[in-house]
Amino acid sequence: MKQLPKPTIEDILEQKELCEGHYSELFARYRLDEEFYELEFGNRLNIPIEYAASAIVLPTGRDDVDTYLDHISLGNARIHANKKGTRDMDLVEQEMMRKFWLGLLYDNLVRADISPLRVCGKHFALHGLGVMGTFWDADMWPDKPLQGDTETEEEYSARLDQWRAETHFSIPIVLRAINPANILVDPGYGGRLYVIERKERTAFEVERQWPKWKRSAGGKSSTKVECLSYWDMKYRCELVGGEPVLRIKGGVVEHKYGFIPHTLIESGLGNLAKDAAPHKRYVGILRYMFDLLVSESRSY
Repeated sequence: MKQLPKPTIEDILEQKELCEGHYSELFARYRLDEEFYELEFGNRLNIPIEYAASAIVLPTGRDDVDTYLDHISLGNARIHANKKGTRDMDLVEQEMMRKFWLGLLYDNLVRADISPLRVCGKHFALHGLGVMGTFWDADMWPDKPLQGDTETEEEYSARLDQWRAETHFSIPIVLRAINPANILVDPGYGGRLYVIERKERTAFEVERQWPKWKRSAGGKSSTKVECLSYWDMKYRCELVGGEPVLRIKGGVVEHKYGFIPHTLIESGLGNLAKDAAPHKRYVGILRYMFDLLVSESRSY
């Protein structure tokens, strides 16, 4: 696939606006998916006023999604590593890599408040699309100590040994489930060229991750600001309130991952329609049951 040229901030903001328009109908369907999963559709029952107090919203839709999720085998992940050659050492290396990835998965599942695999699986069932992000978190890797001016070689060597021991227990690779409503994918054909992740965060959060970013005068720490994270095969950009926060000229940096860290997993319940409408492609199990769910609760 041909590599995109290095984008500018203006390019990224233009693509964000393009994607928001292109996926607007899909995002509206996502909101409906959540409304029926969270049983917040009582206002759609049209119950006569004298009986409204007795109206009950049945949890059928929620049960359907959770049952679908329970049928996805998320607790038995199997990992296979390819062997690079025919030597005995290649077989050893293959097994070592397989165990490393098993350890990485186990570490992420233990460290997370809730299993990212289960969260992704629920999005898969509810919206017809699960999104997993694989990121390097430098804050999880201990900083290599520097030798002090008055520190002897023996003392510094001892601190280096301690640092090496700490790094052996650190796996700074994070698996994160991302709500598909926060993802903007290039709407073109011929391969995925970029992904933009958008979310709202408080000024308090942003200032601690990006200390050089300053909130507007008079702004509160609880003020919400839009954060955009742009990734393509080669470049990355982080924008807060439309302003770049990476400490590099132009705000766009080469990330050296070699891939886009967002993996999109489709349910296959949708259809690649003639008009390529996203809301027909990304379909969860409730998408065409809304009227039935309303009718069932109204009748009950």
